[in-house]
Amino acid sequence: RRTLAIWNILASAGRRTAVVGWWATYPAEDVGGGVIVSDALGHHGFGATARGSSDAGATHPPELFAEAEARMPVPHQVGSEFAQRFIDLDADELRRALFHPGRDARPDPDDPFHLFQLYAATAQGYTAIAEDLLARRDDDLFMVYFEQLDSLCHLFMKYAPPRLAWVHEASFARFHRVVTAWHGYQDELLGRVLAGVDLDRTAVLVLSDHGFKSGDRRIRSEQVVDMSRAHLDHDRFGILVAAGPHIRRGASIEGASVLDITPTLLYYLGLPVGRDMAGRVLLELFEPAFCDGRPVTYVATHEADPRASPRAVWDQDDQQRALAALGYVDDGEGSTEDDKEAVEASSPEIHNNLARSHLHAGDLERAAEAFERALELDPRNAAALLGLGSIARRRGLIEDAEHKVRQALQADPG
Repeated sequence: RRTLAIWNILASAGRRTAVVGWWATYPAEDVGGGVIVSDALGHHGFGATARGSSDAGATHPPELFAEAEARMPVPHQVGSEFAQRFIDLDADELRRALFHPGRDARPDPDDPFHLFQLYAATAQGYTAIAEDLLARRDDDLFMVYFEQLDSLCHLFMKYAPPRLAWVHEASFARFHRVVTAWHGYQDELLGRVLAGVDLDRTAVLVLSDHGFKSGDRRIRSEQVVDMSRAHLDHDRFGILVAAGPHIRRGASIEGASVLDITPTLLYYLGLPVGRDMAGRVLLELFEPAFCDGRPVTYVATHEADPRASPRAVWDQDDQQRALAALGYVDDGEGSTEDDKEAVEASSPEIHNNLARSHLHAGDLERAAEAFERALELDPRNAAALLGLGSIARRRGLIEDAEHKVRQALQADPG
């Protein structure tokens, strides 16, 4: 991470933050009187975990680790009775399909039943940890991250109704309820967390960073785990739901971005917004009376505060390896020729992501090459056109930059 997270900014302001299960929080940072239970305790993505690494880095403060880990179930505690809420197999079939240490050396990251157990155990564990912290702490900001809905959609959305022509009937019969049933279960988990919140004095925001394609818009992928095409499952629009003191009841928020959340939270907590932040304060989220006489205040940046230290900066190779591990770019290592051809043909977004990595590192030439490759796959790709426009502007080619921006607006007026 190259910039401060909101928990760093709040810690510098003497505020307390609790962060539970947030992705990429391992190793946990010192946030003063706040706490971080990092993503190291659970399983994420396609079964990835930092369990077995240094326990000292899993939580802040380090002494929180033992009690947090005690609330995280092991995968085989997710048994057949629970799994039947989501998967249509009888109990004996499920017992044979699910991971058990008496039969399996370790959970198989390519087995959908084993992955289901890993995700369910992680969701249950972080919920229990959040309940415990809410019961005994009073923080200015409390953050809980549930990744499991995304992970399970990657695995099982292909089996959701209506059945796609290429989905086998037997697989559809087994897994057609998983996505819908997990939405219901996720609501249960949110309800457990909210039961520990005083809603008369606490604002609650529920949000996602993207949506998920369904129906006929689903991408064909017959692999259980298809890292190279995982990003194609995502839809552009997510959700933002808010309630609590000073939140406008019944308001509709249009055009919000995840980049707006940190500025909005800082404003709500009475702290200045960094002028270098890409997002804006969502003033339309709040009652007019709350905003009257409460202008947004700014500082040039929060980055200069010596009390807040961001993560060590990754070099470009580190960034590329991380993107490849998430399936967002292709690193070429260990790939067959068929794999490489599939990645090349799958989506311009892989090349856009790689271009952004090069652009962030200041390598304009390689960034331009990657954006051009995206345009070869999709000549009307607005993101690639805007990327090339940004490169032209940096090079002082203003007319070229304006031309690319006009092309992007023609391709995607929204």
